[in-house]
Amino acid sequence: MGLFDFLKPKPAEPSLAAQEALRTALASLIERRNGQTVAAFDQALSAAMLLLGVREVPSSISSGANVIEEDTDVAILESATPSGDRVLFAFTNPDEVHARNPDVGIIGRPSRDVLQMVIDDEYDLLAIDPAGRVLELSRSDVARILAKM
Repeated sequence: MGLFDFLKPKPAEPSLAAQEALRTALASLIERRNGQTVAAFDQALSAAMLLLGVREVPSSISSGANVIEEDTDVAILESATPSGDRVLFAFTNPDEVHARNPDVGIIGRPSRDVLQMVIDDEYDLLAIDPAGRVLELSRSDVARILAKM
């Protein structure tokens, strides 16, 4: 790492306030979808993390918080619609993950990474908080949000 790399600002981790803002914006969007609630949700999502449920945690990862420095394959919670569309599940907090499946592990990713996963891995839908009042975003919705980030 050079001197200039050291001086570059590092992206801030999402704060608890950012996570709460996401949950509030999500609830508002589900309650009433309009231009204002869509814009507020997009902005809150860009500043927050999304959680993914992990079915099988590799044995190299211990319980508790981990920092993984290399690519690691994990089986994340996903599903399919009756018509065969692939659905990626993402969550706004651990309680939502465990409401869907109490036996899974949890990994947190910046929302941008999860949105990009929808595009790269060719999911048809992103379901946020699918155990409760779910918000389903189509791949085109995800692409629109990514373009604004």
